Order: sequence, then C-alpha cells, then structure tokens
Amino acid sequence: MISVSVTESRFTPLEVARLLASRRAEKAPRGSHGVLISDATDPKNKDAFTVPLPITDFAGKALRKTQDAYEKRWGKEAMHDTLWRVEMKD
Repeated sequence: MISVSVTESRFTPLEVARLLASRRAEKAPRGSHGVLISDATDPKNKDAFTVPLPITDFAGKALRKTQDAYEKRWGKEAMHDTLWRVEMKD
C-alpha cells in the first residue's frame, strides 16, 4: 500500500504573484536620486517632482572624514583595495 500525504501550499497564488512582482520591481533601474528611470524620464512627470531641503548624512560624513585622513596618511594607492564600514558608537 502506498501512502501519499497531501499538504497545503505554503503561499497562495496571490502571495506568490506579489512576491515575484516585488522582485521584478527591485531590479528596475533607478537614478542616483532613487526614482525609477521610467518615471524620472516620463514627459508626463515633467513638473511632478520636488526636492525637499537637504539633510545631513552623518554616517557618510564620518566615513568621508576617515577616508580623507587615511588617504592623506597612507596615500591614494592604499585606498584601492580597502573596504569601509560605518558603525554607530556605543
């Protein structure tokens, strides 16, 4: 006698479709501003964008300051294969 167990799908077809759509959207090209290129270049959106006041990226500021000091001390060549990460102080 053969025993077959039938289990329910873990995800509904709608959930799977949403996941796949989300993955496709993640791969869509964006400009350096974060807006989809297709939206950023659509003539219908010519006057649809606004740029709020800038904010300071303190993590980026600390990174640049450290990189500048490192390059000054060790030279430009030392920067080629150097990886950087930013952490919050304790």
